[in-house]
Amino acid sequence: MSKFRDLFGGDELQKIFNAGLSKGDVFLHDFPGIDHLKMFIVIGISQDIVYTCSVYINSSIHPFIAKDKKLLDLQIPILKSDNPFLHHDSFASCNSPIKSSSENIQSKIQDKSCKVIGKICAKDLAQITLALKTSGVLTVEEIELYFS
Repeated sequence: MSKFRDLFGGDELQKIFNAGLSKGDVFLHDFPGIDHLKMFIVIGISQDIVYTCSVYINSSIHPFIAKDKKLLDLQIPILKSDNPFLHHDSFASCNSPIKSSSENIQSKIQDKSCKVIGKICAKDLAQITLALKTSGVLTVEEIELYFS
């Protein structure tokens, strides 16, 4: 029996992936240099070139971040009770957004180093988006690109 992805060519599969990709999607990925799988949330998407702006999910706040009020303000609490994919209450880290193309995410899904695990609740998505847009870590052009 054929797999779904075997029925389509690469371009068609990418178009299907792009059509289904949306703000709030949560992925689990094996990032280089990190000794465990990391969750990240797609927060902004550029419709024209299909680039994404994402943030990591952390289970705790690093002591270095806890000592810096500006960095600490960019750690948005997200509750397990609102987000069933979480194992425990966590934090969305908005201090260093991840910029990636949908093609990159799709290729990581195909090589099985990344998978979709859920969707962040609407309330948390709104808080994370606001924190990221007002954080100063994105340029005005990036804000327009990902959030317009």
